[in-house]
Amino acid sequence: MIDMCICHVHFGVSFSMVGPQKEMGQLSIKTHSSSATEDVLWTRTKPGAEEWNRVIKIIPLGLHRIVIEAEVKGSKGRGDIAIDDVEIYTCDQLSKL
Repeated sequence: MIDMCICHVHFGVSFSMVGPQKEMGQLSIKTHSSSATEDVLWTRTKPGAEEWNRVIKIIPLGLHRIVIEAEVKGSKGRGDIAIDDVEIYTCDQLSKL
């Protein structure tokens, strides 16, 4: 969890979801604000090929806690969710990439 107080930022994460559909749960990016509201910015429920994907979302103004939540369902343990390369950019930093 990361607390921040900047204008808006871009939040990026690489992810991989591999396994049978019945065993796969979901991967979500959420924000929790100081007023105790939760916003779901992005959710994926389908497994993909054995490759890495990337998602970048804009986090709105204010003080927020960013939450990455993964859920694997089923009891056989054949669904895998992995994350890597978590990055946060301000608008100014993103324009320099």
